[in-house]
Amino acid sequence: MRRILLSAVLGGFFLGVIVRSVADFGLACIWFALLLGGAIGAWGYYTVRPRFSRKRLCRPALFAALFFAALALGMLRTHIAITEPPNPLLAARIGTHVNVAGFVATEPDERETSTRLTIQLQKLTEEGGALRPVHGRVLVVVPPFPQLAYGDSLEITGELQKPKNFTDETGRAFNYAAYLVKDGIHFEIKRTKIEFVSSHGGNRLQGALFALKNTFLEHIGRIIPE
Repeated sequence: MRRILLSAVLGGFFLGVIVRSVADFGLACIWFALLLGGAIGAWGYYTVRPRFSRKRLCRPALFAALFFAALALGMLRTHIAITEPPNPLLAARIGTHVNVAGFVATEPDERETSTRLTIQLQKLTEEGGALRPVHGRVLVVVPPFPQLAYGDSLEITGELQKPKNFTDETGRAFNYAAYLVKDGIHFEIKRTKIEFVSSHGGNRLQGALFALKNTFLEHIGRIIPE
């Protein structure tokens, strides 16, 4: 039962993220999904529940209520990320060389020839050397080695740019900028030079979960080699 309910929540949330990423139905659609989930839950509790024992608490209604509530939350989360304007301090420096400091905000996306890092910015170094606090996320592509992890604090220099859309191998246009904006990323830093500062930044609980996941995958890899 718990696995089914967890599947409803996760499935609804990620579907909401995908739906809002590809189309904007407005806040009315989000409210509708949330109210629909609440209505189904109330209907299941007051109408269907009396027909079931306490151990069989109208599972379909509960499943549907959680699914639509999670769907609304996923759409709302993505809507906020997409509609949040880019940091004006960074926007004014597009096309220029910047020196920033921040930490790896998500699990690194490791590929064969590169690693993609989402950096949560914290400080910007002005031309005169003064430090200014700055908020926002940037995408940085670095070599696969040395390996970096969630929470690693870095100093980064490079050219600040806006993500550009492109055409894939099949000839279809891909809205790369919108794809990144859903994760709160409005900028890229190209031709980067990074300097490792320290580890264990960011959220400690999230960092512990990533470490546990990686340890589990390494253990599985030793048991079941490719």
